[in-house]
Amino acid sequence: MVTTGQIVGMALAAIIPVGLIIMLEVAIHKNIKKKGLFSCFVYGMLGYCWQIMIYAFVNGWLGSVMAQCDWFKAGFGHIVYMMINAIVYALFVMMAAVWCIYLANMRVRDFDRGVPIGVGYGAAYVFWSYLLTYGAAFVYSIQMKAGSFSGSAELKEKLLALSVENMYLFIADMIIFLLIMTGTMVLVSHFFTKGQRIKMILVPIISQYVIHFLDAFLPYMLKDNDVLSSVILHIVTGTMAVYSLWLVYGYLKSGRLVILPTKSKDSSEE
Repeated sequence: MVTTGQIVGMALAAIIPVGLIIMLEVAIHKNIKKKGLFSCFVYGMLGYCWQIMIYAFVNGWLGSVMAQCDWFKAGFGHIVYMMINAIVYALFVMMAAVWCIYLANMRVRDFDRGVPIGVGYGAAYVFWSYLLTYGAAFVYSIQMKAGSFSGSAELKEKLLALSVENMYLFIADMIIFLLIMTGTMVLVSHFFTKGQRIKMILVPIISQYVIHFLDAFLPYMLKDNDVLSSVILHIVTGTMAVYSLWLVYGYLKSGRLVILPTKSKDSSEE
C-alpha cells in the first residue's frame, strides 16, 4: 500500500512550487503597476513549450547520429557528447529567451517585462516536470489508497518504490530552476533594452550550459557516489538561485537593477 508520506510528498511537490509562482506573481503585480504583465507571463510559458518540444526532436536525432559512432559511447568521447548536448540545449533556451523578450517589447521597450516572462518560463517547466514525474503516479496513488486501483502489478511495484526523499529533492529542483530562470530573464531583458546584444545572448547560454553539462557530467564521473554528485550540482545551482533571488528581490523592492553588489552605481537601472 502506498504510504501517506508518499502521497503528501507528491502533493507538496505540486503545492510548494505553485505557491512560489503565485507569490512571485503577486509581488510583480504589487511592485510593477503596468499593463501587459500577464501577457508576458504567457509569453514565458509559450517560450518554454516550443523550446522543449523542438529540443526533444533535435536531441533525439543528435543522440541517434552519435550512437552510430563508438567514440561517443565512452571515455573522453562521451564527455564531448555531453558538451555538445549541453550547448545545443543552452542555445535553444537562449533562442526562447530572446523570442519572449523581443515579443514582449515589440511596441515599447520596457525592462520590467522580463520579470513575469521569467516566472512564466519557470512555471511551464514546473508544470511539465511535475506531469512527467508525479502526475500519473499521484492519481494512481490516490486510487490505491481508496481501494479503487486497477493497474498492473508492475505499476503497483513502481508506485510502492517511489522515494519520499526524491520528492523533496524534486521540490528543491523546481524552486531552484524557477528562481534561476526568473533571474536569467531579468538580465536578458536588461541587456536587450540597453542594446547589449552579446551579453543578452551569453547570459542564458552560459547559465544553462553549466547546469545541463554538470547534470550529465557529474553522475558520469562519480558513478559510485551519487550523493556527492547531487551535492556538487545543487551547490552550483543553489548559488545561481540565491543570486537570482537577490537580483529579483532587490529590483522589486527598489525599482533598480543591481547586477553586482560591488558595482551598484555602474550596473543599476533606474
